Amino acid sequence: MKRLNILVEGQTEENFVRDVLAPHLANFGVIINQQRFETGKTRPYNSTGSRQTVVHKGGITGYEQVCKHLTRWRKSDPNAALTTMIDLYGLPGDFPKSTSPDALEKVNFLEQTLENDLGLHDFIPYFQLHEFEALLFSNVQILNDWVSISLTPDSARLKTLLEIRSQFKTPEHINDSPLTAPSKRLFAIYDQAYQKTLHGSIVAAEIGISVIRRECRHFDAWLTKLENLNSQGAS
Repeated sequence: MKRLNILVEGQTEENFVRDVLAPHLANFGVIINQQRFETGKTRPYNSTGSRQTVVHKGGITGYEQVCKHLTRWRKSDPNAALTTMIDLYGLPGDFPKSTSPDALEKVNFLEQTLENDLGLHDFIPYFQLHEFEALLFSNVQILNDWVSISLTPDSARLKTLLEIRSQFKTPEHINDSPLTAPSKRLFAIYDQAYQKTLHGSIVAAEIGISVIRRECRHFDAWLTKLENLNSQGAS
């Protein structure tokens, strides 16, 4: 068996890795452990009057934070492979940037730069184009069915999803504006009925890994590398 540590951006990705990715990769002899980014620590008083350390998780504050977290994890667990699942959308401004207008070239540049900067063996950097919710546009019928469960039936919501999907070459090309990123579009359609941490892994599981990787080729390339980790030797 091969152990794989995945550093994820937030709870939505953490749920997806645990509920969807881990069972899939177990079939390839790859065992996953995931962590969320630590954004800080505080020492508040608890109910007994004692102080305790509380670690705050989720979200990214900068490129240096990512590099330090990955380096620290590798030092504490040097025999496991290491990867990331971080949204390209909304990255802090200090992240390396490509001058290319092509989204795939941008993300490839970013991944290669991170790999070069860290120089870690068995490290497979991955940035999601443009954010996790893009994967859910791999099948908008299933997406709409699940998110609409608590809503009054309305065919306009599915029509809007179909129109969005038809405008882009792949779900991963759905863009990175504060108004038109995948999650922003879902909130605009469903308002509070769309709950990121609830629906993310459920909808992805219902769509299925095979459909997602067929529609999202950058995701597919990453997953293929992870599936092949065990062939490089067990840890």
